[in-house]
Amino acid sequence: MSDPEQEFFTQLLAQQKIAYEEYQYLLALKERADDLEDMLEGGNTEFSVPLPGTLAKTPGLAVVVGHTKKRPGAKGVAPIDAHEYSFNSDLAESIYDYCQKRGVRSEVFTRDGKGIAGAYKEAVVWGATFAVELHFNAFNRSANGTETLYDNENHRDAITWASHLQDRILKAVKLRDRGLKRVSKGGRGYRSLSAASIPIAIVELFFGDNPFDASVGVEKKSDIAEAIADAAASFTATAS
Repeated sequence: MSDPEQEFFTQLLAQQKIAYEEYQYLLALKERADDLEDMLEGGNTEFSVPLPGTLAKTPGLAVVVGHTKKRPGAKGVAPIDAHEYSFNSDLAESIYDYCQKRGVRSEVFTRDGKGIAGAYKEAVVWGATFAVELHFNAFNRSANGTETLYDNENHRDAITWASHLQDRILKAVKLRDRGLKRVSKGGRGYRSLSAASIPIAIVELFFGDNPFDASVGVEKKSDIAEAIADAAASFTATAS
């Protein structure tokens, strides 16, 4: 363990307050461990490597539900009273319905029993040309806002797709704009963002442990689904 890592875990053990960035680093470590366990439990020993993009002639959106039924992610306070996996599973189905109305080909995928690599492999085989992974944040009950994560090393249009999402989701929820965040190798979400050579973005819709954000998430849930479908329709019209 390097000196910075040792200092970080020493702070945790001493129950000192940590910065949001440090918390994200801790979650990235947990994500790697959880993902490995998901793959092993499902009999999938493939480790995450960038998969080639699809040859599909028609644009297709993969809606990936973050986390798994067994490891469901952060817990939202009232009125959510549910973990990320439950909230976003329902949201994913609504996104699918709105995509159908807009003529955008889409499908919902989960990481259950197959890990991140397995989920994105299914998406690419299905014919996904771009993907969104659904999450909400949690930190200290006071942090708030919406952010979208991307990494454009595997596809130049990833930042464009992320921009479409961030813009439309913000218009729907009207929360603090935490901006677009490029994730580097080893960061939280990188395994998803680099899983395939198609534009991929992770949306952190709000902070589920913040009562105000949680209320907005529930009240605007249908609007969020519609906003993501609108972003998909807009992106397919402009993507190269």
